[in-house]
Amino acid sequence: MIVSPIGELRERVAANLAAFARRAVPLPDGHRRAAVTVCVLEGEGGEPYTVVIRRAARGRNAGQWALPGGRVEDGEDAEAAALRELAEEVGITGVDVAGALDDFVTDSGFVITPFVAFGGGRSRGPIRGRSPRRTGCRWNGSWLPGCRGGCATARGGGCCRCRWGPRS
Repeated sequence: MIVSPIGELRERVAANLAAFARRAVPLPDGHRRAAVTVCVLEGEGGEPYTVVIRRAARGRNAGQWALPGGRVEDGEDAEAAALRELAEEVGITGVDVAGALDDFVTDSGFVITPFVAFGGGRSRGPIRGRSPRRTGCRWNGSWLPGCRGGCATARGGGCCRCRWGPRS
């Protein structure tokens, strides 16, 4: 069910997260901290959508769809890391963090803290994986608004050449 306008969804999610008893996981030996962002943006028709990225065809977790995120650097907290990675990977800044979900431990040696965030400014340039290990951006199973479907990512490789905004 899509809740509209996005402001109502934001309020509902924020209230649920405020009432949520979040579970933090102590860092097991041999694991590292990481953070991701479930970024909810507003489409041209007012519908909410989320951003996911696709890892490059080579390297760790090749071709995997994932939320924007990555390692927490020394001296950085998980929320700052999630927002830094969101900006680095897809160029989205200025989001409002609604809250955090439970930590989870991965088989690949990370304890990941997911954050839910709304809004934000979008890069005016091409959407691209800003890290060499990632390519492409999707939302709710479709290419981001403005994607013409003929870009390198839509064909299965390289960086997305699409731009934010309406098709031209």
